[in-house]
Amino acid sequence: MNARKYTEAEQDFTKTLSLNPVYKEAYYYRGQSFVKQTKYDLAIKDYTHILDKDPRSVPFLKLRAEAYSEKKQNDLALDDLDFAIHTAKLEGDLYKRRAELKIILQDIEGALKDYHTVEKLMPKYKMVHYIKGNLYLEIKETDFACEEYKIALDNAVVVADRAYQEHCQ
Repeated sequence: MNARKYTEAEQDFTKTLSLNPVYKEAYYYRGQSFVKQTKYDLAIKDYTHILDKDPRSVPFLKLRAEAYSEKKQNDLALDDLDFAIHTAKLEGDLYKRRAELKIILQDIEGALKDYHTVEKLMPKYKMVHYIKGNLYLEIKETDFACEEYKIALDNAVVVADRAYQEHCQ
């Protein structure tokens, strides 16, 4: 895996699982090998195998959501992220991932709601203000966008400068 020889890693993890079919980490790494080879269906199968035994496994829900997203099965990815958030309500990264997916699904209001939660749960993630500013612009809420860009600038998010100059001055 570390040498980026994903086909060989896949074979090694398959062999490992033939010897120890309950070894959770082997499913994780083999699934990751599949993802690197764009074999998303096989990755999903490995992640689902673990989730069938441990449906509240947030790491495997995240992995499967990513694989679904790569396959453009965004509704299934969203279902996994929703359940992961239901399981781990205070994990900011889950809200961030779901917000990114909602943007793809053109649910800007939903993405903004998730990014508000990200702001609370991940206070060191300053890029959130720039992202929220961009989303507010999409829904024609320029005043809110400018407030977010200003906060981003106050937090040294350099990319916000151009947006602030263009939309707020």
